Amino acid sequence: MITFASSPLSMSITRSLTPGDWEVYSYAVTTGNGAIFWVKNDFSIPFTINSGRATYIGDFKTVGATYRSLLGIIMPGAAQMIVTDRSARDLPIAQAKKPDLGSVDVSVFDMDKLANPLLTAR
Repeated sequence: MITFASSPLSMSITRSLTPGDWEVYSYAVTTGNGAIFWVKNDFSIPFTINSGRATYIGDFKTVGATYRSLLGIIMPGAAQMIVTDRSARDLPIAQAKKPDLGSVDVSVFDMDKLANPLLTAR
């Protein structure tokens, strides 16, 4: 199960993946004005899918950053990804949407291990 959350819209997304080791290694964020930010820094958020079980990898929330250009114009900057364990909130939603979900492993990566300011648990 993959859960993406953003304000004011939140959604719970489930996807079927084959059993094995997986990783999140990039993400993209589209702003309201159409700008797209790809974050492809060297990082890996590993997780394992076990046969016959679902895996919750966390609540992924993006927070936009802006900067002021040399002309004084506020411009969109990077997008920080905050990953937290909201399984108590998210699992009942996912199980209501997909009653056959079955047993779920909670595997939320400790983002502090990455030492990357764009990826955090705060």
